[in-house]
Amino acid sequence: SSGLQNRLLGVRVPPGVICPQDRQLQNRHRAVIAKTKNFVNEVKVELQKASWPWDPKEKGIRKYKELIDSTLVVIIAMLLLGGYVALFDFVLVNVVHYFTRLH
Repeated sequence: SSGLQNRLLGVRVPPGVICPQDRQLQNRHRAVIAKTKNFVNEVKVELQKASWPWDPKEKGIRKYKELIDSTLVVIIAMLLLGGYVALFDFVLVNVVHYFTRLH
């Protein structure tokens, strides 16, 4: 509506001038975008160098043998450690209860 008012009043408005702060902000935005693109590209390159736990030459479920074996080792280790902690906790609770119960 201000454009219509300017035309009706015969007022000419010069184009906006970009102040130095706006330029700095634009430059910062460009720098952030450039850094982000650079980071994503570097991540892609590094991920291609990584050793993945599957064999790209194999087909089907055999492809993931190393991944499955590693997962099973982790699950078994978690169960053993959890059992050890639970047993130790049970023993300690009963020992403390034995010495601290009221007669």
